[in-house]
Amino acid sequence: MATRAETPGRTLTGREAELAVVREVLDRAADGQSETLLVFGEAGVGKTALVQRAAAGATPPTLLLCGVCLPLQSISVPLLPLLAASRGSTGLQWPLDGLDAIEQAPALLDAWLQEVASAAPVVLLVDDLQWADESTLDVLMYLVAGPADRRFALLATVRSQSVPDGHPFHRWLADALRLPRVTHMDLQPLDRAGTEAQVASLLGTVPHQTLVDDVFAHTLGNPYLNILVTEGLEPTARRLPDDLPDDLRVAVRRTWHSLSPLARDITSLVAVGGGPVRPELLQDVASDLGLGEVGAALQEAEESRILTLVDGERYWFHHPLQAQVLEQSLTSSRRRRWHAAYARCGEVSLVSGSPLTLDLAVTLTGHHDQAGHRREAYEWSLRSWDLAGDARGSSEMLKLMRRAVELREGLPDAAESVTDLLWRLRETAEAVGADGDELAAVDALLEVTDRVAEPLVASELLVRRILLRIATGAGFIEVEDVQVAVELVSVAPSS
Repeated sequence: MATRAETPGRTLTGREAELAVVREVLDRAADGQSETLLVFGEAGVGKTALVQRAAAGATPPTLLLCGVCLPLQSISVPLLPLLAASRGSTGLQWPLDGLDAIEQAPALLDAWLQEVASAAPVVLLVDDLQWADESTLDVLMYLVAGPADRRFALLATVRSQSVPDGHPFHRWLADALRLPRVTHMDLQPLDRAGTEAQVASLLGTVPHQTLVDDVFAHTLGNPYLNILVTEGLEPTARRLPDDLPDDLRVAVRRTWHSLSPLARDITSLVAVGGGPVRPELLQDVASDLGLGEVGAALQEAEESRILTLVDGERYWFHHPLQAQVLEQSLTSSRRRRWHAAYARCGEVSLVSGSPLTLDLAVTLTGHHDQAGHRREAYEWSLRSWDLAGDARGSSEMLKLMRRAVELREGLPDAAESVTDLLWRLRETAEAVGADGDELAAVDALLEVTDRVAEPLVASELLVRRILLRIATGAGFIEVEDVQVAVELVSVAPSS
């Protein structure tokens, strides 16, 4: 039986159309039409797996050469991916061995390629081309602009938006895309169906739909992140665990670590905001915490593809997992302090004349709750309920009312009774169709309802519990409940 590491979902799933495009390029090259294909995409989208799978299926005796560019920080190794590619030229004299002057590299490799390609097709794979040194880019440009009738294909992967403005790679890319026989592919994340197929492959079984929804909401279809979030899951899992795997945390925070200290703080502050944040509010909160000006930090985070402008007005993360990882990475004391600052600034905005909306009330409920402000969170949850009106039938409102019931237990002097809150919870759960939550509320209401004083109410709850138990699979009809319900309504035969 295959191990987890061998499952297809860890390499390539749901890319049949894209594979066909790459294979067509290889087929034309094998027939004597030299081509270059640049595959663009975000980190983890599966660029490398795609080109490797396609190249592995090339018709023998195709010569496959592979090199990778590295994000070296303080040194530059000229021709690094081309030197690494020599490992695929077994039995052939590699033209760059013992190179005296780097300026000779383009002509030497071009002449070697011309000779070898006359005997068999040659495919050169270069991974992460955006990190190539300038000498490598020059050599590749020389090869790309070479003879059109050569049996040669260059497949290169390019990580989108990972090179700063002004970098030489941008100029090389613009020049390359103007050449004939150079095409590009933008590899997009998987859609929900593709994500489901990959998760099924990873787990070895058809996944529960709620798990697929949870994975897709977290990863937005990024195949590598799909692998990380499902690591160690049981095949029967219905949800992702609250604690993210360590490997996922490292992967998601990789780019974040390259930011300046202030930009790291500000992006973490956006994460604590819990959703798209206006720069004005962010500045108020940052000033409250003594973090400084946010303008340059936001620009830096946007250029690094960590933050993006939503609806042209608010900042949020390019990928939702970044927000979750960054907030969970904060110490509990810092997280509480930052949530408290958001709550203060939100309430100050109301004093300054900002309108009280449902979104703001729900946001303030969450910030007070996360800050440990039990009473304030409870009071804002009830204000949110009042503001919701006809919009009470939402999963957000259900979550909020569940929390209000929990918070009420620690507030003996609260004006609202537990019974009142349970009725609100039941109403919301019924509107949402959350049978399990409604059943729990009905059970709790039956415990606090006086059957002598409110027989019709108690009878209604008993009948509803019977139906909910059947709907949730919690049990069948209890004859005793039916008998009691009938006895309770006997005081009002016309009911």
